[in-house]
Amino acid sequence: MLFVLQAFLFLISFGAYAQPDSGCHPPQLVSVNVVHYLDYAKALIRFRTPKLSTRVLVQDENGNAFGEYHVSRSSGQLYLTNLPQNRIFTVWAEDYCGEMRTLARFETFPGVDYGGGIGVSKAMFEVLEEFMSQADEGLVSFLAHRDELPVLERVAFLQQYLLDGEPFMQDYGQQWPPEAVFAVADTEECRCKFVLQRTQNVEAGSLMGGTIVPFPQSSSGDLGDPDALYEFAGVWAGPAKDLSLYTQGCRTGNGHFEYSFDESNEEQAISANHAELAYAFLCINYEQLPRGCACADKCVYLGSDYLTSLYTEITKDAGWCVTIGNKAAWADAEDFAVLIKEEADSLEVLAAGQAHVSAYAEVTANPQFWLAPLNIAQLVLSDWLSGDSTNFNVLLENLAEAIKNMLSVKAWEHTGTWGIKDKRTALIAVNDRKFCFPPNHPVRFHLYSASWLRSGGKRKWRSWASVRSAFQMSAVVHADATPPEACCTDQFGNWMAKGFDELFNSEYVLSKAAADLALWPWDGWNFYQPLPGEYGELMYSIGCEPGLQGPPIGWLQAQAGQQDGDMGQT
Repeated sequence: MLFVLQAFLFLISFGAYAQPDSGCHPPQLVSVNVVHYLDYAKALIRFRTPKLSTRVLVQDENGNAFGEYHVSRSSGQLYLTNLPQNRIFTVWAEDYCGEMRTLARFETFPGVDYGGGIGVSKAMFEVLEEFMSQADEGLVSFLAHRDELPVLERVAFLQQYLLDGEPFMQDYGQQWPPEAVFAVADTEECRCKFVLQRTQNVEAGSLMGGTIVPFPQSSSGDLGDPDALYEFAGVWAGPAKDLSLYTQGCRTGNGHFEYSFDESNEEQAISANHAELAYAFLCINYEQLPRGCACADKCVYLGSDYLTSLYTEITKDAGWCVTIGNKAAWADAEDFAVLIKEEADSLEVLAAGQAHVSAYAEVTANPQFWLAPLNIAQLVLSDWLSGDSTNFNVLLENLAEAIKNMLSVKAWEHTGTWGIKDKRTALIAVNDRKFCFPPNHPVRFHLYSASWLRSGGKRKWRSWASVRSAFQMSAVVHADATPPEACCTDQFGNWMAKGFDELFNSEYVLSKAAADLALWPWDGWNFYQPLPGEYGELMYSIGCEPGLQGPPIGWLQAQAGQQDGDMGQT
């Protein structure tokens, strides 16, 4: 009876501190591609799903059903044909628990899909990076043989980039069209457009319907003694997280019992906790080669915040357990964040921060940080290089030293008595920082985080440790009408934001993103209101002219940020 009561109280105690996601893993969007024809459109939606077969619904903006489908996990894609023009469609997909979730939205208006730039998948962005690094093959022929990407994805990109979304006269189905289909006037000495990575921008988690959907994980058990128990639960959405660890013991003897969770440990980490924004100003000459365009450097204004809330609590007061003898307990919570710019096969550390809180009673504390710059550098390089670099160790040492030199926030706080120790702080705070890069030189901004938790005790104790964090990344590209005309760019901004703490929640970091985007005078919109979604983009000027006349356009991208809603009639 005592064991049952002990386990019951254990669950109650843990539930007060940890509220993990239900575990209903949603599909993860990979890409959305639309190809326009004279009287109709086609769309390809690719996604990863944990289910063997996923139910998918497609509706227009009025709630009218276009179709219901079942997509296998091995296929992972939905191919839609004969879509009516001038519509906005929503794609719903079933999560692991059978609930329908907004997977994607797209429109079938012929012409330019996104005024601020062409949105592509991570895989397409990487292929275009390869194209920009060579100078021997034209864009169409280069993409023609990249069969790792679906034909429709490559055709959709070329239609937007070369033809400004002009509908095709002929439908070639799943076959690669003749090169003449993409022909443009030979008099065009230069063609330039921004390319953005629009999906797969966070890990762990997924982007769905404007919401960054967290990924959950949990574990529980004993600590080698049936009277010493632990439970861990966490949810991740890119760098943001909600991690909670609880241990308790009753009459466990004089041994020390503890459990720790280390995100820099590859065996425990579910992935690199990571968010990124990626840009390229892709320019080609009349031969479709990435050279010969006399465009000035383009500039991105970056804002990024990473905020963390650390909590530890230890107590020996447990009325359900009576024991004698010396008692001890300890709890540690630590968080580390680093902001990095990637350009031309090099990494530059822009900012880094680290914080630690602990509570120890009747045991000696170790006043040291657990996570070292080397741990974080290992995590970043393993994600960036995929483990195939011949000089990995040299890069590792250099990156670790750079992170160490940029550690502008470093806080360690401790209490040596029973009770609570907590702290809220900003580990990263970058506002309106300007980065310029020439055409055909892609740039990425990465935000990584890693946490460490430890909880334990001796004889009789209860111990809690948690990390709850939030992040935002936002960027602005200015309108630029500098001649030649091919070099001009519209003004646009994009963002990602997510938070789990009571104060550092999604609404708070979205307001910070809105403030970053409001640093420039775009009349007609109140930027200090929360943005409509946890990720998205908006265009703020037309025809490469600075400033805004009337409200911003591109509302589909912004309103794709609204929360999952009713599906309407199906």
